[in-house]
Amino acid sequence: MKNKFNVDWLSLESESDIKKIKMWLCDNSSWGYDRWGVGMNKGRVFVVDVDDSGERYRELLYCDKVKSVEELLKIGVECGMFEIEDDGEYFLRWEFKEEDNKKFNDMVGMMEGCGKLYDGFIVN
Repeated sequence: MKNKFNVDWLSLESESDIKKIKMWLCDNSSWGYDRWGVGMNKGRVFVVDVDDSGERYRELLYCDKVKSVEELLKIGVECGMFEIEDDGEYFLRWEFKEEDNKKFNDMVGMMEGCGKLYDGFIVN
C-alpha cells in the first residue's frame, strides 16, 4: 500500500502484510520486545519498525544494496547492529554505536524514511 507521499506501508493489522516479514528481531536487552521486522516486498528487502508505537501503518525502509534477508542479517552482525546466538537466533543490539548504524545503513543501502507515519495519510 502507498500513502499520498508515494511511500510503501505495511499494516500491522493485515495478515497478508505481516506474512511479508520473514524475520522478527527482538532487542537483546532485558526488555525483549520485537523492534524490527525484515522481509521482502516486490522483490526488494525491507526493514520495518514493529515496536509498539500505537500506529497501525508502518513505513517500509528499503535496502537497495542487498538481495536477500539473509544477506542483510549477515551485514548486520558484521556491523555490530545484530547479534546471533548459538542456536541461530538473531537479535537487534539494544545499544550500538552511531558509526555502526551508519556503516550498516550504507552497506545495505537503507535510506531514512520520510517520517510521514500517520494513518490519515493512507490512500488506497
